[in-house]
Amino acid sequence: MDNNDNVTKLLSDLERFEFTPEMHADKIAEQIKKGAEKFELYESNTEGMQLDMKINISYYAKTDRHVITDTEALLVRDIPVPPAAPDEIAAETIEKAIEEFKKIDLDTADHTSVELQKAYIDQHLENYMENCPDTFCAILAKHDYDFPETISNEHASKIEELRAGQEVYAQFSSYFNLTPDNMRNLLKNPEAAVRKQFFAKAKPGDDPMAKKETYHNWVRPVLGEYQDNGTTRMKMLPDYDLHAKLGGLNFTETQDLARLNEVVKHLQEGYELVLTNRNKESDSPKVRMIANPDRRTVAIYPETGPRIPKSHKQFLKDPIRATLGANGIELHRQSEIKNRKLSTEASPQLPNRLVGRQRILGDSKSNGLGV
Repeated sequence: MDNNDNVTKLLSDLERFEFTPEMHADKIAEQIKKGAEKFELYESNTEGMQLDMKINISYYAKTDRHVITDTEALLVRDIPVPPAAPDEIAAETIEKAIEEFKKIDLDTADHTSVELQKAYIDQHLENYMENCPDTFCAILAKHDYDFPETISNEHASKIEELRAGQEVYAQFSSYFNLTPDNMRNLLKNPEAAVRKQFFAKAKPGDDPMAKKETYHNWVRPVLGEYQDNGTTRMKMLPDYDLHAKLGGLNFTETQDLARLNEVVKHLQEGYELVLTNRNKESDSPKVRMIANPDRRTVAIYPETGPRIPKSHKQFLKDPIRATLGANGIELHRQSEIKNRKLSTEASPQLPNRLVGRQRILGDSKSNGLGV
């Protein structure tokens, strides 16, 4: 293939990475011109949690061109800082002060001003260390701040533990055609999966010029497990109708087709969404939701607090309610309960034992024996 065509096709392949491919055009042209078998490009995506990517490119003889073989992705997770204010100075204020301090050019800044700013941070951190140790450890782990005081072994271990879980790595094969947002969502949440399109394998006798058949699957990385080629093993899950699963749930964001389509699109991209429950009797006005292809449905969690899956019953458009009926506890749709006519008269539909009981109660009241 002509070198210029090779460069053009590779730049087109890079468009899914959501950066300007032309930024790397000179390097790509240089590597292809000198006949490099392999080379790599480096990119960072900082929208949301920082995602650092190493895009590996190799020459593929079958098509006589360079192709993207895989992407090594490293997600730098945010370390949550528990809210606290032991001396009426909120943790958020201390974090901002540390961020501003790190931006200072120590070679040109006024040293007195720098020392005062550092003393302000250190003084409040010392108070946090004594009164709010969890918040103290989270701040130091998140911002990698050089705290001058000696800290306990317990605090040091906690900081290292927080930092150890801050970075998550996977090497994604280009077979899955993942975007940076896909990679970020999959690394951020171990329960997340994304829906991708695949081409069916050609069968003997198929016309090589015919349009290839496609199908969809959900994919999720098995972090820490690798294929023989070095890429992260991916779990493949069968496709299912997410529109149908969401259609019966009573959320504000899924009430019309346009908004429902938008929710489905984001769930298929691996996002976790916050949705508003329209059922007033529910104990969860807002919830978090992700796609759950393992069970061909969605997983619903409380908006805050422990990540415990919630039953879908309280989110149905026509929720199920338990009532005390003639035969004990009965389950009915809410609409059935509302439309049911309440009557104290004997009815042919009532069991004989209840008709008899009603007659006895009526007789006892007429004899002055009722309450």
